[in-house]
Amino acid sequence: MTQPVSCLNAETVRVAIDRETPLAYIQSVARNFALARGFDCRFAAELAIAVSELASNVQKFAEAGRLDVSYRDMAVEVVVTDSGPGLMAPELVLNDGFTTDIGLDGMPAFPRRSLGMGLGAVRRMSDSFEIAPGPGGGTRVWFRKSR
Repeated sequence: MTQPVSCLNAETVRVAIDRETPLAYIQSVARNFALARGFDCRFAAELAIAVSELASNVQKFAEAGRLDVSYRDMAVEVVVTDSGPGLMAPELVLNDGFTTDIGLDGMPAFPRRSLGMGLGAVRRMSDSFEIAPGPGGGTRVWFRKSR
């Protein structure tokens, strides 16, 4: 079932994320948010990719999460929080190729669920990026993208 978008105020929207939330829906929320505020199509597409990567991680590694998209000071700010187990080594997950897909023998599992490129790509597409433990557990990712 598609989660409703909550308009917290004129400049912020919130979407609940669970394993059933279509990534295409999350992408469209981000893309439409950017376009409605005068950002160009490339910006909107990059924002949609970034939030899709983060939402995909919520779906893979947590039971539920939340996407907040805000407009501040001529930029878009995104916060994704989840209720998962959190990250053991946040600095490692930003390295391209890092994945948590481990088989029973301790070796990388094949086929892999992930290429391990998502968080690094989000960081590269943003002007500012932070990843940290979420309040009360889980993970919190924040990024800012300006024109």
